[in-house]
Amino acid sequence: MAGKSLMIGLLVAIATGQVQAEETLPEPFARAWQACQDRMTSQPNDWIGWRRDFFNGYGDTFAYWSRETAVAGQPAVLRTETLIDGAHSVSTIYCFQADGRPALSRSVMASVNIADGPNTEAPLRREGWIFFKPDGALDRVIGRLVDDTGKSHRLDEAGWVPGRGCDQQKVALFERADDVTKAYVAEMGDIEGKRPAFKPEELNWCDKAQTP
Repeated sequence: MAGKSLMIGLLVAIATGQVQAEETLPEPFARAWQACQDRMTSQPNDWIGWRRDFFNGYGDTFAYWSRETAVAGQPAVLRTETLIDGAHSVSTIYCFQADGRPALSRSVMASVNIADGPNTEAPLRREGWIFFKPDGALDRVIGRLVDDTGKSHRLDEAGWVPGRGCDQQKVALFERADDVTKAYVAEMGDIEGKRPAFKPEELNWCDKAQTP
């Protein structure tokens, strides 16, 4: 169990580190991304949500920096993390515009390569950027695989295959930041203990992704 816990911690650190790393993004996405990074950095504990351990290598985190607690025009930000069977993790950041509409999302699965060959079991990441138009409509999706040397590959490259499919790395399509609060209440309950049903649409982004 100690080894499995260590592996889980390592996977989360890898995934989160890659999500939060500086990226070369087109404007205005670069400004939006930086604003979301600044929000999380300046208010590291100012979020609502949960951290749960389901044991046997499974768990999840839901951390939401809401519009209600924002200052000086800060955007709302949601960071989620999911642990899968102690060998894979998915970390996603949902970054919103100042008016609450989605700006971009960034998702990373930390996995290992399951393709037969000399690179079998090598560390592997599936990375995706999901960009939205100013009106909140889906704009475009960029995706790639990154091997243990930092080299990029196409999502469908035969020699590099993550241990879990993209169906386990879907991103939620929140129409507004307020929908994140609805998702939180649906899971954790409101002040009266009620849990109004709410589930946003999901995007299997690999189906729409272009390779950078």
